[in-house]
Amino acid sequence: MIRKLGIIGKLITSVPFFLCAAFGEEYELKYYAPKAEKVNIAGDFNGWNPDEFTMDKTEGGYFRKTLELEPGIHEYKVIIDGEWLNGANLKYDTALRQTIITSNFAWSPKIFWSGKFLVNVSSSSAESCHSLQGKITLNNNVSGMFIINSSGRDDRLNSKVEKLSMVYRAGLFDLNSFYNLRVFQSPDPMRLLQRQSPAPLRQQEIVFCDETNPAEDFGLGMQGILMGFGGEGITSANLLISDDYETEEDTLFASAGIGGIRAEYLLKKGIDFPFASSSHWFPDPDVAQTWFGSSNALDWYKGFNEESELSLDAQAEQGRAVYFGQCVLINKMLHAVRWNEGGLGDSGIDKKWRFYEAKKYTAGVKYKGPVSAQCSYASENGKFSEFWNFNTKSEKYSFLARWNFADSYIGAKTAIIKNHIPAGYNVHDDFDPYSINYYYGKTGRYESWKEYWLLGNFKGRNYNLKLAAKFFPAEKIKEAVITAEKSISLFSFKFSPMYFSDGVKNYLCSSFSVGVKKGALSVEAGAGMSPEDFSLTDESDRREDFLYNQNSWDKGYELLREQEKIWLRAVLSF
Repeated sequence: MIRKLGIIGKLITSVPFFLCAAFGEEYELKYYAPKAEKVNIAGDFNGWNPDEFTMDKTEGGYFRKTLELEPGIHEYKVIIDGEWLNGANLKYDTALRQTIITSNFAWSPKIFWSGKFLVNVSSSSAESCHSLQGKITLNNNVSGMFIINSSGRDDRLNSKVEKLSMVYRAGLFDLNSFYNLRVFQSPDPMRLLQRQSPAPLRQQEIVFCDETNPAEDFGLGMQGILMGFGGEGITSANLLISDDYETEEDTLFASAGIGGIRAEYLLKKGIDFPFASSSHWFPDPDVAQTWFGSSNALDWYKGFNEESELSLDAQAEQGRAVYFGQCVLINKMLHAVRWNEGGLGDSGIDKKWRFYEAKKYTAGVKYKGPVSAQCSYASENGKFSEFWNFNTKSEKYSFLARWNFADSYIGAKTAIIKNHIPAGYNVHDDFDPYSINYYYGKTGRYESWKEYWLLGNFKGRNYNLKLAAKFFPAEKIKEAVITAEKSISLFSFKFSPMYFSDGVKNYLCSSFSVGVKKGALSVEAGAGMSPEDFSLTDESDRREDFLYNQNSWDKGYELLREQEKIWLRAVLSF
């Protein structure tokens, strides 16, 4: 029909071309920043205005923004949490519909390198720390990062690779080889894949069922491979194979989801379990008295402990409500691969003792809005079928609330655990589902346990105030940390007091610093312990380590006070 119209048809078919020339065509720009809270984009298409275009955060750590662009190559930069990205301008080619990877090194047309060099010296025993951190992009598919630290005290110098990662991305497929780096978090409500020890106080967040918390990401202290496939939130699959280089525990994690339904499988194999010798031999589990400290058993086995969890969870939204539920099957066993019969020599064997089986359920609902709230209930019902003959039951009630306003929030959470402990219960602590790990290396068995948390993060144009407090009534533990930061022109001031009480004694310490930043160079000086670690990658309050990892609070506090010193830190970004 249009062909018959002749000149009129040609005019009609030319309309899209003139519209594109006049108004531009829509193109999607994306940037990978899994740790960022806010990413803006500025370029030659908007006069380099950093506030005009805010990118939308999507799954997989990507930020995306659709813009109308005229045909050609456009230069731009991203602004991550208020900081301009260092290095050469990024370039987007409308013909290729992708960003062109360029180099800021004349001798290498394929490598884009950005990073930081850090120097830290203190008044304590001539202690110093140097850190070289970099991000490398080889092409549009391959990128990586590294952190090399060198620390010295007096005349001793120690250098090591602190973190390392190499990532390959092609379409919806990701392959990540990592070392000691937060890389993944299971999105299920129970967070099956997480470290057993509790995170430091300042890393705790108010996190709901449909959210992830970068502070809980799995991978610290690990080395391994992570493979992922994501289909824009509709379908996704992940496979993680890792090894804990300190405890030698191996982890295999696989997950697959479609829509609001997800299945997960977690397998852990370790050699750190009770009654094992330094070479990982353990007495015959079929002889009951050996599990209570007797060394009279003649038969010994060598192997590892093994724990598997199979999970199915689902979420559904209706208006402002999000309903969620999860079911987990848990199995714990000992697996022997060598056998020594009465000291007569050992031989190969494949024998398992499946001593604990359990089913765990959770269900809850979240209300979404400026003030969000979530309540949930979880129950674990188990049975010890070998070594100990007990049925177990544990219940947990949780409540979370958070008020978001502008870029700030304040929230609270409460957890109540009720353990139904049978009479004569004598299960070893390492296998005990009733054992609560409430601090680093500190556990206890309680019929009732309660936790109360208060957290907040208040952001202004030139200030940031964080607060976190927790209270464990059963142990009379109270702790609070406040970090206040104020910027005036080129200068920034930070003050961070910390309070801790074990019900008998009160401990108080603080840190103060002042810094100046000009271009790529920033210098900071302070008194007291630095509230952040030297790597500048994983935010943590190092002062807690001295309290948690000691046999007594007093000993930890003495070490803490020894670390209060004057320090100077310089960071060069490139």
